[in-house]
Parts: sequence; structure tokens; C-alpha cells
Amino acid sequence: MTRNLVNHTNDLTTQSLHLLEFSLVTEQVAAYTSLPQAREKLLALAPSSDRDNIVSRQQETLEAKRFIENNDSLDFSGIRDIQSPVQRAALKGTLKGQELWEIHDTIRTFRHVGSTLGNRTDLPLLSTLAGSITNLKTFEQELEASVDPDGEILDSASPYLKGLRAQSENAHLRLIEALEKTIRRLRRSDILQEPLVTERNGRLVLLVKMEMRHRIPGIVHDVSDSGATAFLEPLQNVSLGNEWRETFLATHREKERVLQNLSEMVSFHSYDILRSLDILTILDIALAKGRYSLAIDGTPPIFIEADEAYVHLSQARHPLLRTSAVPVDISIGGINSAMLITGPNAGGKTVALKTLGLLTLMAQSGLQVPASICTLTIFDALYVDIGDQQSIERSLSSFSSHLQTLGSIMANATPRSLVLLDELGTSTDPEEGAALAKAVLGYFADKKISCVATTHHREVAAYVQEHPAMINASVGLDPSSLAPIYALTTGLPGQSYALTIASRMGISPQIVEKARSLLSKDHRYTEQLLKQLEAERHLAIQQRQATQDALSRAENVRRDLEEQLGTLGEQKAAIIEEARQQIQVQADKLWKRLHRSERALSRTEHKPRLTDEQKDVARIRNELRSARWQPPQRQGIG
Repeated sequence: MTRNLVNHTNDLTTQSLHLLEFSLVTEQVAAYTSLPQAREKLLALAPSSDRDNIVSRQQETLEAKRFIENNDSLDFSGIRDIQSPVQRAALKGTLKGQELWEIHDTIRTFRHVGSTLGNRTDLPLLSTLAGSITNLKTFEQELEASVDPDGEILDSASPYLKGLRAQSENAHLRLIEALEKTIRRLRRSDILQEPLVTERNGRLVLLVKMEMRHRIPGIVHDVSDSGATAFLEPLQNVSLGNEWRETFLATHREKERVLQNLSEMVSFHSYDILRSLDILTILDIALAKGRYSLAIDGTPPIFIEADEAYVHLSQARHPLLRTSAVPVDISIGGINSAMLITGPNAGGKTVALKTLGLLTLMAQSGLQVPASICTLTIFDALYVDIGDQQSIERSLSSFSSHLQTLGSIMANATPRSLVLLDELGTSTDPEEGAALAKAVLGYFADKKISCVATTHHREVAAYVQEHPAMINASVGLDPSSLAPIYALTTGLPGQSYALTIASRMGISPQIVEKARSLLSKDHRYTEQLLKQLEAERHLAIQQRQATQDALSRAENVRRDLEEQLGTLGEQKAAIIEEARQQIQVQADKLWKRLHRSERALSRTEHKPRLTDEQKDVARIRNELRSARWQPPQRQGIG
């Protein structure tokens, strides 16, 4: 039995889906469907915690994407909304001709889909699904021989129908001729209201002036609303009228018999028709998921078995931001069961949190995710507390509402759950809020419950830095422009840039300087070192990219040399590889030194070491700017 995350706990997970805007993702996927029933099911899509169900959903998406990438397609244009008519036929109801033709179009589509996918060895799951669609070609041909696209019953539907129609048409023509002859005879007598033949109550009649109706022996079948016209069947034409009426009714009865027989056939095949329709709905859902994956450049998630819950995302992008999303790398679980993200406002903390949560939901819903790598265990629930949860109806402040939600999360979360908390410890006294945040993170770390939280409290980041089961991460601003870069950096808490931003936003320099003077000496000193370290981090990243570019150019040189100097290829490759390894070793050593400096600078309580680490940062900066770290110039081939 499939277990959905939504039903696994209580309203907490439903709230999490709402806070992460999962419904906006399902709306985007549903837009790629062809069938209304497939769209309806996708709009109700929910993540599962059942491994077999998740694996099956992901396999559907993978194969559908492969099918589309091969420029293959399934034509669902013949599918009609036939569920209600088929069910009515199963209850011994008689269907209309148009309904039967829609069933014909649908089962013809069944056959085409089955033949298209039924033998695809490269699509084992979709092929098995398509192969289980019942081939109703014989019934399809029976319908095609009995009904036309307008729902009219064909002469070929019955051996008697063609003859009855001929008799009825002949009787109708003779009756019309007789009535028209009467009209010509009475044209000058001022008896007729209009010289027309019409039908009333299944009889062909003339339009006679009410006061003249006794001038023509006959039967009045109706009177106009004004009372001025009598619809009269001349007595001399009653016999011809009876003949036409009898053949007409016989034709109608034969058509009804045909419709009843065809409806009984629909009833006989109703189970296969409805089951095949369900399979086509599944295939349409799979194709919609495949098209969506192509639209977001999706990657199939890898689900692993592990003793502790875990998720790792590389180059993950928020699916609702599309091209404006900045990729982030984020991992939680395993050794580090709690992560704290700090940094300035509008730096991307909440976006990183939502990206992690939303991609986890997508993965467990059978969707591919916008990331280069997505590896995770299956979570039994996802709990989220993001945004202002103030409740006027329940007279709850933001802080009280957050505490209520947090209490429910702590009561329900297990070591197989994922917890996301935004702005932990805010909306109250800073000192007490920070203390509460430390205790909450400690609780989740001790219980080995994967938790990612954001905060502005510096002392919480310091607490996390010293805890063996927790890790800091940060978002930042460009050191020169102070524009948000949104990237997530693991291992070091972030800066707030509050005073610098205040200055740029027009706050008086005197006020900013006064605020800066009120900071503790240790705070100012550590903040300055962190800024220097962040600048060096950017420089190191740029230099590492330059080194990688140089290695790429060296590889191109190696390939060029191999083509031109074939017999010396092995010697050249060895020389270039040795140089590449030396560069890589130097880069690794320098990166480790920089990382050790980062760690030391984040421990504000180790004040005696700050001067030494600052010197090491300066040495690293000089080394990065030295000539031997500049990208090597490509040499021409002589």
C-alpha cells in the first residue's frame, strides 16, 4: 500500500507542502498533459515514503524522458471523455451514436499506443504498461461499420436497416408529392396561410387559415400560438402518411436495436476499456513528467540505503525561479545532522532552504530535479516552518505561532525526517532567542534528526562551529558591490553587512560610525578578519578556476601533440601529467591552509591565535598573487 508523506503524520506535512509552494510545481507539470484525467491526478500529486512506489514513479519519468529525447511521441488526440458512457453501458444503459463513435476513437488510440510502445525493450516499464492495454480491434471495426463520425447509424449496421430506410424514403417522397399537389390546387383559394409542408407530432401537414379549416376534410394536429393557423393533414393523404409513419418508426426501432446491441458490446468490454483508459492516463502523466524534466534540465535522483537520513544536492536550482535561480550545493545528514545557514538579508538563505525542501519533495514524488547531482535517503516526513505564521484568529503572535509549530515538529519528527526552520530564534529577545535556537539545534543533533535552519544570531553560529554534529554554512555579498551572490558556502558562518548596507542606503555616516563604535573590540576585530577571509575566498575560487582552465588548455595541447607527434605521445603525456599533478598538489595544499584559517577565524573565543591566523591569511593572499599561480600561457607547437 502506498504511503504518502501527506498522510504519514498530520497537518504538519500538508502545511509544509503549502509553505514550499509544491502546488506550483505540480501545476507546471500538469500543463504538459494531454488528458483531463491526467491533469487532475498530477494536480493532486503528493510525495511518497514507500520505496517501491518512488522507484516505480522515477522509472516512469526516466523512460518517458528517454522516449521524448528520441523524438518519439504518442498521439492522444483520439482520447475522449468516455468514462461516464462506458459506466452507463455497464449498467445496461443504451448509448447514443456520438458516444459510440467517441468510444471508437478512444479504443483505436489504445491500439496505436499499444503498438508504439508495446515492444520497446529500452522502455521496459512503459512497454509493460502499454502491453497490458487490451487490443479491441474487432470491436473497433464493428463500431466503424455501424456508426459514422457524426454519430449516425450506417446502413451497414444491420441487414434490414438499408431496406427500411429505402421504404421510408420512398413513402416520404410520395407523401410530399401528394401534399404539394394539394397546395397547387388550393393556391388561389385563399385557404392556405402559407404554401408550405411542415411536420407536427410526426405527421406531415399543411398550414391552413383557422377560419378555413372546415373547407378541407382532414385532421388538425396542432394550432399556432396566435391561433390563426391550423396544422392540418388532409384526409386524402392519411393513408400515405400512415405508410410513411410506419416505415419511419420501423427504421427508428431498428436503429435503436443497433444502438442497444453496440451498447451491450461496450458493456461486455467495459472493464478492459476503463482499465486501458487508466493505463493511458498513467502514460500521459509519465510523458508530462518527462517533458517537465527536459524543461528544467532535470536529473534523476539517486536513492540510497543508509543507517542515517541523508540528502546531498549539487548545483541545485529552485524550480520556480527557472533561469534566475543561482545553483547551490547543500548536504545534510550523516555526520552533520544539523546545519545552520547565516548571512545578510536577501542573500539567499531562505531560497537555499526552500530549494532543499522542494527538491526533496519532487524526488519522492517521482519527478526529476533541477540539479547536477541529487542523492538522498527516503524521508518519512518533511517538516517546514518558514515565514510569518502569526494567527489573529487564535490570538497568537509570530513568536508564539512559531513555537507552537516547532513543538509539533519536535513531537513528530524522527531520525528519518527532514526539518527546515527559517529564522530560528527571532521575533523575541535576542539573547533568549539565541539560547532557544542553540537548544533546538542541539535537540535535533542529539536525536540525529536532519535539520537545516537559518538565523541572524552570531552566537548560535559560534555554538554550531564547536559542535561535532553540526555545521555552519553561509550566503554572502560581493565584497566590492555588496550585491547578493546567493551561493551557499559550507564550513563558515556568514556576515550580516548590516552597517555597511546601512551606510549605502543613506543612513548618516555619523550614525553608522556611532553604531560601529558600540560594537565590542573582539566583534570588530573578528568581523574584519572574516571580511578579509571572504575576499581571499573569492580570490582563491577565481584562481582555482584559472588553474582548471589552464589544465584544460594543457589537455588540449596534449591532444594536439599526440596528433602531430604520434611516436612521442607517451613521453609528452607523462610530462604534462606530471606538471598537472604538481599544480593540483599545490592547489590542494593552499586550499587546505585557507580552510584551516577559516576555521580558526570563526572561533572567536580563541583570541590569542587571531594575529597568527591573520598573518597566514596575508601570506596566502601574497602567494595567490605570485607569478607561479598565474594561468600558464599556451605555447605554440613548433
